[in-house]
Amino acid sequence: MRRMTRLTFAWSGLALLAAVAITVPALGDGKENRNQLREDKKELREDRDRLREARRAGDGGAIDDAKKELRRDRRQLTKDQLEKRKAHLAELRQKWGGFFKAPAFREEMRLHHHRMAKLRQVERIAKAEKKDGLVKRVDTLVTKEKARHQKVLDAMKSDGGAK
Repeated sequence: MRRMTRLTFAWSGLALLAAVAITVPALGDGKENRNQLREDKKELREDRDRLREARRAGDGGAIDDAKKELRRDRRQLTKDQLEKRKAHLAELRQKWGGFFKAPAFREEMRLHHHRMAKLRQVERIAKAEKKDGLVKRVDTLVTKEKARHQKVLDAMKSDGGAK
């Protein structure tokens, strides 16, 4: 029974990480949104650690409190992420209008977000490992990817979405 609880807890943590990885931050002040998201994730990790400590100590009341706090923080994080995603999609609809529903546009956006997510992940790992050369290369690749993405979108717009 105890093992099942740990597995359930581990899977719920993985599901949360997957939800965080899938969502797209809103445009605008991206650094501020990313910093807020990092703070929210840090708070979740702290809640999870408190729950783990309470389980080790065998304190039933503390476990219940930690579980409630963890659930509340997860719900709030999910709600914030959904709001950011809706704002991002609304901005895209407003900016691109009819192109927004074109398959080529959607495919380009999916490809761009996937590449940017991978680059951000590599950058985060490189910073943690203190590999400055790799961080510089990733920054160069991010710049190139943004330029490529903009070039494709401009070509789509000038072609009238014919791709």
